[in-house]
Amino acid sequence: MFLAQVAMAGAVAVAILALAGSLAARPSALGPVLAGLGLLQCVFGVFLPESIARPGTKGSALSATLLGAVLLATPAWFLMLALITSQRALPLATLGVAVFAGYALGFVLTGRFARRVAASSAGFDEDD
Repeated sequence: MFLAQVAMAGAVAVAILALAGSLAARPSALGPVLAGLGLLQCVFGVFLPESIARPGTKGSALSATLLGAVLLATPAWFLMLALITSQRALPLATLGVAVFAGYALGFVLTGRFARRVAASSAGFDEDD
């Protein structure tokens, strides 16, 4: 899900850049705002799935994983918007770091949810 969102954001950016005749001449105040929102989205992408994942249920773990993937991929859309609006290097670099951090955080969350489901499944097997 994460990689699909990032690929779609990249495809939209390429399409917009191909269709646009020229880019904006000056960067706007949008770059720092997008960078801040991208970092904040990484925080939300960790805490919101953790709050909805109930221990021991596969459906809850799957829902939390999908929510985390979508939330953690949002900085890629912000990066796309920053690229097509010709923002400065610092906001672009910050958003790039947020995209890679979201990818790493997604692995951590997925592993955590998988361990919870595996532990609960092992507990059910021992009781039977």
